[in-house]
Parts: sequence; C-alpha cells; structure tokens
Amino acid sequence: MHDQGARDEGSQTVKPLASIVTGRAALATALFASANFFGFMLVFGLNTWLPQLMRGAGYALGSSLQFLLVLNLGAILGGLLGAWLADRIGPRTVATSFFVLAAISLGLLATFNSSSAVTQLLVFMSGMSAVGVQAILWGYVATHYPPRSRATALSVTSGIGRLGAASGPIIGGLLVGAGVGLTGNITVFAAAAVLGGLATVLVPRIVTHGPQQGVLTGTPTEPSNSATPAV
Repeated sequence: MHDQGARDEGSQTVKPLASIVTGRAALATALFASANFFGFMLVFGLNTWLPQLMRGAGYALGSSLQFLLVLNLGAILGGLLGAWLADRIGPRTVATSFFVLAAISLGLLATFNSSSAVTQLLVFMSGMSAVGVQAILWGYVATHYPPRSRATALSVTSGIGRLGAASGPIIGGLLVGAGVGLTGNITVFAAAAVLGGLATVLVPRIVTHGPQQGVLTGTPTEPSNSATPAV
C-alpha cells in the first residue's frame, strides 16, 4: 500500500508538466514560450542598447540617458494599464494589441526624424507597449491553464522566454558592432514585436465553463472574468 501511494504521489507530481506539453496544450505552451521570448528580447534589448543607439543618432549623452528613463516610465504605465484592460476585455486582445503598438512605435522611431519631443513620445509609447506587454503575458498564461498546471506553465514559458533576455542584448551588440545604426537596430526589435503578436493571437482558445473547464479547444471565445483566479 505504501509503494502504491508513493507511485500515485509521483504520478501527481509529473502530471502538471505532462498536461502542458501534450495534445493541443503543447501548441499553446510553445506559442506562449515564443511570445515570452520576443517579449524578453524587447525588454532587455531596448534597455541595454537604447542610450547607445540614441547617441549614435546624434543625441547628447544626457538626452540619450533621458530616453532610457522615458522608456521605463512608459513601461510602468503599460504594465498597469495593460493589466486593467486585460481584466476587462481579455489578455489575448490586450497582449496582441500591445505587441502591434510596439511594432508601430518602434517602426516610427526607426524611420521618423523629428523633434526631441516627438522622439520622446515614441520612446514612451515603445516602453509602454514593448516592455509593458511582459506583465500582460504572465497574466495571460496564468488564466489560460487550469489551476493544477498554472504554476508549471508560468515557469516553463517564462524560463524558455528568458533565452530572449539573453538574445536581445547580444543581437543588439552584434548589430552595433556591424555598424548598423538606430534605424536597422530598432527595425529588428520591431520585427520581434510583430512575431510576438503573432504568437499571442495564435494561442488556442479554452473552454471557460462546464465540466471541461480549462481544456484547450478551438472555440473562438475570450476567457471570461469568471475564469480568472481570485487573488
């Protein structure tokens, strides 16, 4: 009986991991990991190289450092606003929209030469969307999976996503070393935002009510507030 109990306990231990890497859940996990990868790539790539890129674009050191402050002020607002919106209209819509807004803001930043005030606004919008989206992704993952596998899903997708945290500064450094300026470097990050948005919008939907709550399906419904765990 003791051995049987130990085997049962062991099977329960591995069950949450197996539940997120088999069947349709495996696709969702892969897409969430991809979205986290591109999200972390944006966060760490922009925070590492933005001042250097702005200096290369002709801004003084003080102004270049100020852009980094503006980027992170935008990230604070993005995280708060994104979380508020996700609770009301669903994290899929908000996460995808933020990735799209990041791509647009970064694309304009790469191609639009204007006053410092306009550039600061674009940097602020980039921080709000490109950096703020990471907080939304964590909530998206948490509400997408059933409670028994939620922590495992967050750990796996965020852990794989951390590879993007290493890749962002490396890619930026390689581009700077190759003589690619602000336009080329920011364009690469804008492309990463597009890929992140594509990953979030393709995540399979879930059943939000009934006896199979939390099971991945193709039903085109946004998770309701009732599926969000109480904090």
